[in-house]
Amino acid sequence: MKKGILVVRGKALEPPYVMRQEADRIFVNDKEVYPLPEIEKPKERALFKAVPEVPEFQVPAKIQKVLEDFQTSWASGIIRDVDNLIKDASGIIRSEDFIKDASGIIRDADDFIQDYQEEKHTLKHVLKSKDIPFVETEKYNDVLIPVENEWGVVALFNEAERIKVAAEIDMERPVPFKYQYKDAAKFKEYIETGLKEGDMVIMDDDQMEFIPHEYLNEVANEIPGFSAMSTEEQAESLTEQLPLDLTREPVRKIKSAAIFFPHLSWQREVVGRHSRYPFSLAISLKSKGYRVWLLLNKRVTLKEWARLLGMGQKLNLRAIYNQGHGNRNTIFVGEPNLKKNWYYFNDQFVYKHAKLHNTIVHIHSCLTLADNRLATAFLRKGACTYGAWRTTTSANPAYCDKCDGIFWRPLLSGATTGTACRALNTFDSMFRCRGNKNCKLP
Repeated sequence: MKKGILVVRGKALEPPYVMRQEADRIFVNDKEVYPLPEIEKPKERALFKAVPEVPEFQVPAKIQKVLEDFQTSWASGIIRDVDNLIKDASGIIRSEDFIKDASGIIRDADDFIQDYQEEKHTLKHVLKSKDIPFVETEKYNDVLIPVENEWGVVALFNEAERIKVAAEIDMERPVPFKYQYKDAAKFKEYIETGLKEGDMVIMDDDQMEFIPHEYLNEVANEIPGFSAMSTEEQAESLTEQLPLDLTREPVRKIKSAAIFFPHLSWQREVVGRHSRYPFSLAISLKSKGYRVWLLLNKRVTLKEWARLLGMGQKLNLRAIYNQGHGNRNTIFVGEPNLKKNWYYFNDQFVYKHAKLHNTIVHIHSCLTLADNRLATAFLRKGACTYGAWRTTTSANPAYCDKCDGIFWRPLLSGATTGTACRALNTFDSMFRCRGNKNCKLP
């Protein structure tokens, strides 16, 4: 195709594309496309035309109600204790500006409510009183509730400790500060590059798709009268033809990549900006002929993970990159909330759903190589290399971008995973890889 196509929330923009930047905002033909909006209820555009069934991931009503009631009670400073949930479970009583625990010790109410350890102990009492099993993680003392053997709910997330860890790592290995207007300029550059190369960029609520012009040309050649159509008509025709029917064998060759960025909104709120490397990698892989799916925030669901892992062989899924929170043998997703109580999955989820082939898997999440369970699961299910952190890592966007660039740039230039892993390990010795050191991006 001679010109690229940009579709923003279901509407194709007409060329010529006039892009401008105002501080940290980007407009295309006067339509704002950046910063990405924070959306509580994103509209879902199906990634594929048809897919094999994957299970529903539904939290039991009992667990859901207990967590909602606890959060409501705690957020009110226990002034409103829903159904006496906290009092009955732990003996804690709110009295004016003070909190009295079961042993009679009196604490300042504000100090008590803001103390993560007190919140954790109280929640554990509540869960025990309701016969809800839970696990407390070693490093961060997160509280996880297993729903099934392979997935569950992050009932309590230790945000303060993660911020502390980020500050410590930033002191040890400082990286240059990145300004938001520069992030915006980079995003503008990514979109411009794709459009100049004749690619198609689809931006929907919390998801983006990058389709290389080589693939578009093949599809366009099969559409009668395509060249005489308006841009909007071309976009509509392509949108009908491009989604893949994964219940059948692909009709044309494809190589693809999946990028998951579940905690963009959390990072932007807590740190002040979000990482830009997920977008950079998407454009770089697209330029190498990859069809790339980029899922953000609440669109990073257990269901989409299961779908993409399960279709790995049919999609020729050669790269998986996840930047988000995790813990030992757990990867947190973005549902059901923007900033807390996410779902998580573990190695058993990978064993159950994944069908990969020579996939390079890069999990930028704390402790996801603290033991070998996730690595072994991905490798046994067809991954070629698995790279992750043995211990904690920084959530600072500049640090994340630095690490991920160090890992992926050699691969994009034709180097092996052994070279990429050594490069990142030299910068951050807590990053390690498992699997074949001779894998390459095709």
